[in-house]
Amino acid sequence: MTDTAIIPIILVILILSRIKRVINRFLNSGTISFQTAKTLEEIKYYPGFILNHLIQQEVIIEARANEYYLDEENLKLYTKRIRLISITLLSLILIFLIIGHIFFRI
Repeated sequence: MTDTAIIPIILVILILSRIKRVINRFLNSGTISFQTAKTLEEIKYYPGFILNHLIQQEVIIEARANEYYLDEENLKLYTKRIRLISITLLSLILIFLIIGHIFFRI
């Protein structure tokens, strides 16, 4: 495996770890319902790409102005989806690496 071939794998792992960190921040602060929604400052998290992605996927829900919570049902669905996508992407990368090694001696 070449040095550049591992870059996509590292990126997937980094993104997944960032997603997990955001989710854990909400779980640890107890913001799991409309009633327990908090501001990002209260849970000590700041906006960014990962948070925006989770909001678009409706894993993080805006309850009131600037107050958010984690929707556990949507999290379960999202987790299944992201796991399938990750496994598929990593499998494709592995297949391309094997093909490259067999046919092109990369």
